[in-house]
Amino acid sequence: MQTELFALERAAVIHNERFSLNEFNLHIYRGQRLGIICDTITERRTIIEFFRGNCAVFGIMRFLRKPARRVNHAQFSEYFYVLDNRTTLIENLTIAENIRLFSDGHSFVRSLKIIEETEGLLREFDVRIDIGKKVRDLTPYERIQTALLKAYSEKRKAVVLANLSEILTEQEAHQLEILIQRFESRGMTYVLIDSFDTGFYRMAEQTLVIKDRTSVGCFNSDFLSTSEFYNYMTQSTLSLPDSLSRSCNAFDDSDPEELEPVFEADSICTDKLSNLTISLYRGELLKIYCSDQRSIEGFREIAFGESGILSGTLNIGGKQVTRFRNVRDAMLGGLVWCPESPYSNMLLHDMTVRDNLLMEVSHKLQHMWLTPKYGKSLDQYIDENIGQGLGSQKLRDLRPDILQVIAYSKILLFAPAVAILEKPFTDTDSHIKSVTLSMIEKLQDRGIAVILLTMTPSDLNVRDGDVLYLRNGVPISEDDTYQYLYSD
Repeated sequence: MQTELFALERAAVIHNERFSLNEFNLHIYRGQRLGIICDTITERRTIIEFFRGNCAVFGIMRFLRKPARRVNHAQFSEYFYVLDNRTTLIENLTIAENIRLFSDGHSFVRSLKIIEETEGLLREFDVRIDIGKKVRDLTPYERIQTALLKAYSEKRKAVVLANLSEILTEQEAHQLEILIQRFESRGMTYVLIDSFDTGFYRMAEQTLVIKDRTSVGCFNSDFLSTSEFYNYMTQSTLSLPDSLSRSCNAFDDSDPEELEPVFEADSICTDKLSNLTISLYRGELLKIYCSDQRSIEGFREIAFGESGILSGTLNIGGKQVTRFRNVRDAMLGGLVWCPESPYSNMLLHDMTVRDNLLMEVSHKLQHMWLTPKYGKSLDQYIDENIGQGLGSQKLRDLRPDILQVIAYSKILLFAPAVAILEKPFTDTDSHIKSVTLSMIEKLQDRGIAVILLTMTPSDLNVRDGDVLYLRNGVPISEDDTYQYLYSD
């Protein structure tokens, strides 16, 4: 018989003073591997913060079958170790120090003892990393291995793995599953939280489905691989009418020549990019796989005016660019930068939908605020594509999927020559990913060239388009990229 480790029954979960989950049921058993998938990011964030002990609960809650009246942060920290892309490891300490220090009252005086015990742990679980390395020098996967060993050393009851598909390759995910199996043989429990479309839940034996702010049920994970269930999870995807171009026409007074590239880089070099050659026409999509953050930063520094073109030539919208003064100057020059998680990083949440869109377009059109025909056209766009009567609604009261449409609408209405999207599918569930793909299609239909920057190989399959591979800001071949990702 399985031992119940933790339970919630008919509970309401409150996060940020809002009822985020209701009539919620959750059971976790010792040695279990439980997946959790949600149909919205809000639900996913709530459940992660719940395991951190940062939510209030009304309902039945038990730890090892003992009732608990309220959430106690210390008790949650003792039971659950939450591991995501921001681990609690100390950057300036070594692997050994992070794993063993403080777990059993150790101190720096017993550093030799710490090293011996850590070496024993690595042998026990067949983990091959240099324990003398400092955390700041580790790869993402090595950080995860270290955190798992730390959780085991500290005798946590369950480890919550959240959103790891964002930082792991497919090969690393497979290696992680093998490592988890070794820990499970010692009685460890794992909770896997990720978006449905990543397939990360397939590591789990059972998967809890959360939809419409409640627990739908717990299913065998093999069942969830069916297309019917995918449709079930995404059936409420926001509908985007085909009237975008009609209501956008009032904002577009110029058309680049059809036969001229709108973005043309000829062997350009910057502080972080080298020998980069790109040619994009209206509505084209280029997917760039960046194997490191340096490559992404190279593009960002151009868009924000932090770096100029040191050699080679860059033409945007038919005009040569040497260096932008700032991000607004880049916008007026035809280049818009869309940050990752744009619904949270690109909008002013205390302002209305209308004002957020007006601010963007007013950079392009003089007297935008005072011209009635533009305001009327914008209200028509909001009613048809964002929501009837939402123009005066403040963003802080809207769902993330609607905010995502608003963020991309700012680009769509501004109509630059090219939009650079920074990791557009980071921090998105299947619902918002579907919305994002729809908006990228609208950008292309509008004639906007799109550069998609990603560090996730699976993103290269989301839409048709050419692919470029970068490492340390330098173009490399697909074969070289494959060797870098998957060779021993």
